[in-house]
Amino acid sequence: MNLEWIYLLIGSLILWKIAIPLKQGSSHQEAARLSIIIPARNEEDNLPNLLSSLQSESANFHEVIVVDDHSEDGTADIAESYGAKVIKTPPLPPGWFGKSWACWNGAKEATGELFMFLDADTTIEPGGLRNIISTQQKNGGAMTIQPYHKIDSAYENLSGMFNLIAVMGMGSFHILSRWIPPAGAFGQCFICTKQDYEKVGGHSAISNEILEHMKLGKVFLEHGIPLRNYIGKHAVSMRMYPEGVKELTHGWSKSFASGAGATNRLLLILIIFWISGGVSSAFSLLELNGSSGIQTANILLLYGLYCIQVLFMLKTIGNFSWAAALCFPLLTLFFISVFANSVVRTFLTKKVAWKGRSISLAKKKGR
Repeated sequence: MNLEWIYLLIGSLILWKIAIPLKQGSSHQEAARLSIIIPARNEEDNLPNLLSSLQSESANFHEVIVVDDHSEDGTADIAESYGAKVIKTPPLPPGWFGKSWACWNGAKEATGELFMFLDADTTIEPGGLRNIISTQQKNGGAMTIQPYHKIDSAYENLSGMFNLIAVMGMGSFHILSRWIPPAGAFGQCFICTKQDYEKVGGHSAISNEILEHMKLGKVFLEHGIPLRNYIGKHAVSMRMYPEGVKELTHGWSKSFASGAGATNRLLLILIIFWISGGVSSAFSLLELNGSSGIQTANILLLYGLYCIQVLFMLKTIGNFSWAAALCFPLLTLFFISVFANSVVRTFLTKKVAWKGRSISLAKKKGR
């Protein structure tokens, strides 16, 4: 048996339970008061989509707090126009990264019993909040959601492998996930009770972490609080990097190498095997000329199964096109090139730029 067939199987085992639906909420259930906290820096283009989606869900939340992180655009004015409570973050103190500082200040102002930290580039689907609250109250603990990735332009399919590998690396959906805790939490949507948030120290406990969501999830687990991760189809969606390929490349370069470093080593090796098998199956197409009938059938079958597998995976996490799955080797090569750039930025220069702010990736000291 060729190793590529084993690697194909590994991919299925890593995402054994990827399609985890959020439970449908009951209209008779008394929900906790929900405070939605949105850290925002230069988000005037994204906020209208999110805040308008929340307007139809107003019966399901107590308050919306937009934390303006020294924006240089109309972020604050737009948030206020939608009726959100806007607070300004104090100057960033030593030992903190911007997003954690914004979330921490938003949490201090929140008055609900349940907190939802929500990125500004997300959108709540109709009925999504009810589903989320119902799921959290049924299971308890903390829950995080990887938003369903909505594609509007063809180039946005380039994010496919990044999102897919990020979901794989979280370790929440593999065949042994029932017994092995996840690597951390997804960053775009994090839900927990105020009591649990204060118990673990909130974002002050992970103030100097560039991957604050990964570490915050681990902190909850270390305090004995269950953590469950979900895919956000029919609940929370997002559109990433609508500005173009350049912004998409910069965005994924910012911290993807750090995320790989935080992934379980065995799981990381298995992901590498799966990627290698896919690339190898594509290169095998070059050997079709001169191959026997059986060899040709074997090569085409293997590549076809990889395409079907990738298509199923991508469709579960976003509305990626079938063409993206058919051309997954090109997506993989793009991923490898951007990942290499991320490694250089993360471990050599230790500096990236994002939202008009230079971010040093060296461990911060003091507070």
